[in-house]
Amino acid sequence: MNPSSFFDIMNKKECEKMNKQIFEKKKECEQVLKEEEKKSNKLSNIRLLLFILFILSLVLFLKNIIKPISLLMIILTFLIFITIVIIHHKIDKKIKNMNSYLNLIQNYEKRTNGKWKEFKDKGTDIYEENDLTKDFNLIGTNSLYQLLNIAKSIGGRKKFIDTLVKPKKEKNIIQEKNEAITELKDNFSTVLELEHQLLEIEDIEKTNFEDYFTSLDKKITPKKKELIIGMILACISDIVLVICLLSILPFQFFILVLLIQTLVSYIYIYFHDEELEELNTCSRKLSTLKKIDEYILSQNFKSKKLKAIHNDIQNGYDSICKLSKINELNNLRSNFVTNVLFNTIMSLNIVTVYQYASLISNSHKEMKKSILALEDLESLMSLTTITFVKQTTCLPTITEETKIEFKEIRHPLLEEKVCVPNDFECDSDINIITGSNMSGKSSFMKTIGINLILMEAGTYVNANSFISKLMTIFSSIKVEDDLNNNISTFYGELLRIKKIIDYTETKKDTIIVFIDEIFKGTNYNDRIYGAKEIIKKLSKLDCIAFITTHDFELCEIENKKINNYHFEEKYEGTNISFDYKLLNGKCKTTNAKYLMEKLGFIEK
Repeated sequence: MNPSSFFDIMNKKECEKMNKQIFEKKKECEQVLKEEEKKSNKLSNIRLLLFILFILSLVLFLKNIIKPISLLMIILTFLIFITIVIIHHKIDKKIKNMNSYLNLIQNYEKRTNGKWKEFKDKGTDIYEENDLTKDFNLIGTNSLYQLLNIAKSIGGRKKFIDTLVKPKKEKNIIQEKNEAITELKDNFSTVLELEHQLLEIEDIEKTNFEDYFTSLDKKITPKKKELIIGMILACISDIVLVICLLSILPFQFFILVLLIQTLVSYIYIYFHDEELEELNTCSRKLSTLKKIDEYILSQNFKSKKLKAIHNDIQNGYDSICKLSKINELNNLRSNFVTNVLFNTIMSLNIVTVYQYASLISNSHKEMKKSILALEDLESLMSLTTITFVKQTTCLPTITEETKIEFKEIRHPLLEEKVCVPNDFECDSDINIITGSNMSGKSSFMKTIGINLILMEAGTYVNANSFISKLMTIFSSIKVEDDLNNNISTFYGELLRIKKIIDYTETKKDTIIVFIDEIFKGTNYNDRIYGAKEIIKKLSKLDCIAFITTHDFELCEIENKKINNYHFEEKYEGTNISFDYKLLNGKCKTTNAKYLMEKLGFIEK
C-alpha cells in the first residue's frame, strides 16, 4: 500500500466518525494554515535580507560611498520593509485565526470520540443544581451541558442551561427553534466563526453583559448647559493657541489657558466621578460587541427566530458603534498628555459625558435587546452542537395525544458505537421495568428523559425517530440523604413523589414520571405497599410513568394501564453479559448472588 492511499483510508475513517461539514472545514483550515505558514517563513527571510541591505546602505551612506545611490537604497529598503511588515502582520493574524478554528474543531472531535469529559466548564459555577439537573446529568461532571455547550458569555451559558431546565413548552416556540437550529446545522462554518468571534472578546467567559444593564437603565440627563460652557472654553483655548502659533501673543498665554482648562477638567471629574466611572466600564466592555455584531449582520438568515435575532442586533448596532466611538474618546483620558491636551482644545470630559448620557437616554432599550439577542444566539448554537457530534439525530414530532414513541433511541452522553439503541411506544401507561443489576433499567429511563428534555428545548434528539406530547417532567432517580436538613433517602423519595401528587392536584397538564427503584430506602413490606398506592394514583392521571424495581410483586398488579418490561443478562461460563435490549414482560432472573460470589462475599 502506498502512503497516499494509506492516508486516504485514514481520512475516510476520520470522516466516517466526524460530521462531514466539520471534516471538510478541518481540511480547509489545515490547508490554509500550511500555505500561510510557508508565506510567513518566506517573508521572514525577506525581512532579514531587507534589514541587511538597509544596514549596508546606511554604512555606505555614512562613509560617503556612492551617496545618492546609498540614500535611495536606504529609503527603498525602509519602505519595502514597512510594507512587508504590514503584509506579514496580516498573514500572522490569519495563521492565528486558523489555529483558533482548528482548536475549536478539535473540541468537536473530542465531543465525537468521548473526550469531552475533559472540558473544565461544567456549568455548576453559574447555575445551582436541582433534582432535574442531577437525575438527568444536565450540568456538572459528565453532563449534557459539558457535551453541548459552546456559549461563551455567562449570560449565554445561563440561557442555554435555562433552555434545558425551564423550557417554554409552547409548540410554536419549539418549532421556531427547530427551524433556526436546522438552519445553523447546515452552516457549520457560520457557527464556527461565531464561536471564534466570541472568543475574540476579552475575558468573554468571565463576562455577564447583563451586569451592565444597571448602568444602561440609569436615567442620565444630558446637560446642554455644561456642553455649551465646555465648547466656549474650548473655542477660547483654540483661539489663544492659534494666536500664540502666529506669534501675536507669547506662548505663555496658551500655557496659562491650558492650566486653567486642566483645573476645570479636574473640578468636572470631581462632580461627575460616578458617570465617568460607569462610562469607562460600560463603554469599554460593550463596544467589544461591535465586531461580532457586524458578522451577524452580514449573514442572510432565513428562519424566523434567527431573523428576529438579526433584527434586534441591527436595531442596537448603531448604538454600539456610537458607544465604540465614545470609548475611543474615553481612551484619550487614560493618558495624562492626551487628557490634558484634549480637555484644553475640545473639553474632552464634558463632551464624552454628554455623548454618553445622550446615547444611554435614547438607546438603552435597543442596546439591551441586542445583547439579549446575542445570548439567545449563543444558546441556539449550543443546542445545534448535537447535530454536529452525533450521527443518529432527528427532529422530534410533537403530538397532541398522550403518547411517546421512538426508534433507535440512544443516550447522548454515551458514544454511539457502544450505546445500544432501543425502540418503544406507549400511551398514557404505567411502565414497570424489572431486570437484574447493571442490566440497563436506569439508563433506559434516563435516555428517554434526556431526549425528552432536548425535544422540549427545541433541538434534535439522539434517535432515528421521536414522537411525544409536551409533558411536565418529574423524576425520582438520584435521591440522596441530606444530613444538614435531617432528610433520609426514604424521606427524600417521599418528598419527590409528594411534589408529583401536589402538582397534579392544581395543574391539569400531562405529566411524565421517572422513578428509579421505587422506595428503595425502606423495608420490603412498606416498599411494596407504598409502591402499589403510588401506582394506583398515577394510573388515574393523564400521565406516562416509568418505574424500575427489583420487586416482582409490582408486576402482578392488575390494571389495564400497567405494562411490564424487562432487561436480562446472559451467562457464558463464569462470565456475565448484557445486551441492554428492552423486552416485553417481567424479568425472571437475578444476578445479585452471582455478583456476590464473584467478589468473594459468599462461597459458591
